[in-house]
Amino acid sequence: LSPFSGSIVDKLSRKWVMVGMDLLQGVIMLFVGILAYTEKLNVPMVLIAAFLAALGSVFYSPASSSLMLDITPRDDLVRGQSIFSGASSLISMVGTAFSGVMVAFFGVPLIIIINGLSNLYSAISELFVTVPKTINQGEEIAIKIRQILRMSDSPSHSNESRFSAILEAPIPGLITRLAIPTVISMLVTSIYNMADTFFVGRIGTFATAGVGLIFPLMTLMQACGFFFGQGSGVYISAQMGKRNYQEASNMAATGFYSAIFTGLLICVVGQVFLEPLAYLLGSTPTILPYTEAYLRVILFGAPWMTASLVLNNQLRFQ
Repeated sequence: LSPFSGSIVDKLSRKWVMVGMDLLQGVIMLFVGILAYTEKLNVPMVLIAAFLAALGSVFYSPASSSLMLDITPRDDLVRGQSIFSGASSLISMVGTAFSGVMVAFFGVPLIIIINGLSNLYSAISELFVTVPKTINQGEEIAIKIRQILRMSDSPSHSNESRFSAILEAPIPGLITRLAIPTVISMLVTSIYNMADTFFVGRIGTFATAGVGLIFPLMTLMQACGFFFGQGSGVYISAQMGKRNYQEASNMAATGFYSAIFTGLLICVVGQVFLEPLAYLLGSTPTILPYTEAYLRVILFGAPWMTASLVLNNQLRFQ
């Protein structure tokens, strides 16, 4: 549903989609947390809950992005998009580290319950969002760009052709062309994770546990990549819309090299403090050798992981 969720959300009230999805996820998390706390949770329940929660995220994300266009003044749109993307990445980065600490101290069931309560609080707060009863700015922007393209003196230019393809092409075919690469990349990631777990699992349970402990650090690397990728991507998108291609190119380079530098910093600091970092992630003396071995390899890949996520987001925003 992810490739088509945006078009579905456009036909509904974005505000009430966000409220409904937050309520759905909040109820699911509370239900799962209570079952986990009472030790009545089983695998089928987890799979069903994960599916419903993912379904909520599929519709929540395009609704929140579109709603921000409607409630942000046109003159502050670029700045608002940058703040929104940067704040989302920062929250993801800090939240991942903080949640890991809370899980260590309070346990998984209580954290799931807190997660559900936060979703319910978010749904209540969204009820107070005021949406102007006018044509949404996304439609206004698209209309103005179409008018500019029709008046362009060089419609055969490659950049103009891309603009025209996005704005004038039939929606079903356009969504399919854009969705296929995204679906393939997600499938490749899923296959990689399954293959990784399969081969590590053949080594033993201790090795599997060591690999699992590295997940929070990998999420932190991904958050850094999204931070620079989405922040620079919003600016690149706005500048390309204005035909300021040099400014867009400069920002693309800035975001890319900033991500590489951050990845190198994570790599160096992590390699220097490898053992303390392993214990911080939750390792025990029994699985420490496996944790350190996998952690060392992951840290060497930090610059490439952050940089690749930046390029991925920049291309997506273009």
